[in-house]
Amino acid sequence: IVKGNKSGTAGLEFQILHKNGGVRWVELNSRAVRDKKGEFIEIEGVLRDITRSHEERGVLDVQFKEFFDASLDALFLIDDNGKCLDMNESLLQLLGYSELGQVDDLFFLNFVPLEFRSEYIEVARAFMGNKKLKSTQIEIVFLSQEGTHVPTKGTLTRLNKGHCFGMVRSVENESVDQVDKVKSKKIEKE
Repeated sequence: IVKGNKSGTAGLEFQILHKNGGVRWVELNSRAVRDKKGEFIEIEGVLRDITRSHEERGVLDVQFKEFFDASLDALFLIDDNGKCLDMNESLLQLLGYSELGQVDDLFFLNFVPLEFRSEYIEVARAFMGNKKLKSTQIEIVFLSQEGTHVPTKGTLTRLNKGHCFGMVRSVENESVDQVDKVKSKKIEKE
């Protein structure tokens, strides 16, 4: 707060032990107070109990995870570096895996054929670079565990912290040429 932070403010969430023995979640918002010369005097802040909202958020996380795992749609979650954070059972089955533990490296591009990777990277960069676009239609050819092409269509949606949520379905009745590698609704660069 005192050094390096241009705004001079900070916000933190953490747990504290209440005098009754219970654990509470609190949010601390603080700022550096300076004199007329710009010299640091003190830190002032507000500590707010956020236990209820934190618990509600936890319930939503559990419900989302239950939905994610139980969905018949093939779902995946990737971070802004392309690492696959999670895949549900439907996507694993579509790709020929029985469990996530069988997958050695969860980098998303390892699940797509080499010849399509540069186009996927280009589309992903355009999508991630357009902050106004929250969701886009995608067509991805995945690489199964056996090395066969699995064409899919679906949606890629931007989440907070740079993560993306994908939902796809197999279009196995269409050939890879019909899927035409990667297609996306027009992504206009700002």
